[in-house]
Amino acid sequence: MAVYFMQIGEGGPIKIGHALNPYKRRSTLQIGSVAEIEILAIVDGARGEEQAIHAQFSHLHIRGEIFAPSADLLEYIEAMPKHEKPAPKPRGRPQINEEQTPARFPGGTLDRIDRVLDPETNEKRSDFIREAVEKELNRREKKR
Repeated sequence: MAVYFMQIGEGGPIKIGHALNPYKRRSTLQIGSVAEIEILAIVDGARGEEQAIHAQFSHLHIRGEIFAPSADLLEYIEAMPKHEKPAPKPRGRPQINEEQTPARFPGGTLDRIDRVLDPETNEKRSDFIREAVEKELNRREKKR
């Protein structure tokens, strides 16, 4: 859980809230706002920490989780450690072929490969070619 500080528009009010993913929360809020919403700070914390901050700046309260952007609140936010958006998690299946090279085969080679593949194991042509290359590399490396 994290406590976030988001400013609604340049010089606009500041929303102090908490969420598991403040970046996703910002995206959700941005849909309903014509003003750009900027994340000013993110710190570890949950509802208790959020409520303590709300109480500390109650004199700036506008409504809900919205506060006036006064100098003392902005100084408080500025003193927080800088946040960096985490790198996105990789999506889809992991790439197994880090290196690629185009290969040309004599006519009919791919058909020959397809005929010897085991349909019961759902063997793939690319797996067959990788395995054949690996076997040949091992054979040649043993010669040396």
